[in-house]
Amino acid sequence: MTTKITDITNELLRELIVHKNSLSVSLYMPTHRSHPTNLQDIILYKNLLKQLKESLQVKFSEQEVHQLINPFNELIQDQELWNKTLDGLVIFSTKDYFKLLFLQVPVEPLVIVSESFHTKPLRQYAQSKGRFHVLSLNLDRFQLYEGNRYGITEIELDFKIPKTLKQALGEELTDKHSTVASYGGTGMQTSTMHHGHGGKKDQIDNDVEKFFRIISLAIHEHYSQPTGLPLILAALPEHHHLFQKVNKNPLLQKDGVWINSKILASEKLAEMAFDIVQRNYLNKIKELCEKFEGARWNNNASDNLEEVTKAVAAGRVETLLLEQNRIIPGKIVNRLSGTIETADLKDLEMGDLLNSIAEIATEKGTTVLVVSKEDMPSRSGLVALYRY
Repeated sequence: MTTKITDITNELLRELIVHKNSLSVSLYMPTHRSHPTNLQDIILYKNLLKQLKESLQVKFSEQEVHQLINPFNELIQDQELWNKTLDGLVIFSTKDYFKLLFLQVPVEPLVIVSESFHTKPLRQYAQSKGRFHVLSLNLDRFQLYEGNRYGITEIELDFKIPKTLKQALGEELTDKHSTVASYGGTGMQTSTMHHGHGGKKDQIDNDVEKFFRIISLAIHEHYSQPTGLPLILAALPEHHHLFQKVNKNPLLQKDGVWINSKILASEKLAEMAFDIVQRNYLNKIKELCEKFEGARWNNNASDNLEEVTKAVAAGRVETLLLEQNRIIPGKIVNRLSGTIETADLKDLEMGDLLNSIAEIATEKGTTVLVVSKEDMPSRSGLVALYRY
């Protein structure tokens, strides 16, 4: 059964990691959104299928190869698919599993056949170097967007999530004659004015605090936790302070867009949010690299392939950095001891060692980050910071 997916969540990554088969095919390729550049996509796809077929013919009969290749061949005639691609396409396939992923970022062309799916490129996509959520918030309603460096798209919220102050509080809402309004022009500053008498202002403040708390919990449960995407708040300064006060979502960034997002074009909002995500990401990688340089002199870090694999298997690694697009052909012979074997990637019993190490590291609760070659503090393809 073919499944098409556009959202790469932590749950999906776990599903792909645990799906083991003696013959697992992973195909990655860049695609294009519009005509005529998308005409080249089908040509690249056919070339990758040719590589796949040649690899399979080494160890399998023509009948078995046909059975494995057939689902891929059927996609060639699917004009709707090729006319509605994004920036990247990934296909995972076994004899009883066929899943298509559409990415909003391009990926390098790659076909790997091994005993497990090659998910390393997806880790970088999922760890949010380019993707993020934006929470556009004011006193009585909110909107949630997903974006990347290219733009943002509003998310259709789960029907169970209240979208306005009135929906959230219902009968607990302060009397209708006590209202909340905003005044100000189209500039960057806006003030808040409360209408009412006596203690109504305090009641309204309590309403807003309850509303923000409900939003924080709902976004965390339904969107941040499943995807792991960083959350950028776009709101007036006074609303930032209150939301941060009630927030329990660890993915909410300290930096944010400190103006009313309603006066921003979506392109500008996407640009401002991406700048925050990119800056935080680069700072995090820089801190880890600096930590590595100091830790390895105390034997608390390593970039040696065999040493790191054994440490990962033993659960000693706190953070693992892997080099983007780096393939080290081989396999882990013993997952308990971390013994490895290197070989030619054309051998169908082999795969990418870095991918296999990442799988075990995830099982052990290690933080795994895939970073560019330029950001890596080592040439070995991996760096590990130890827990102990």
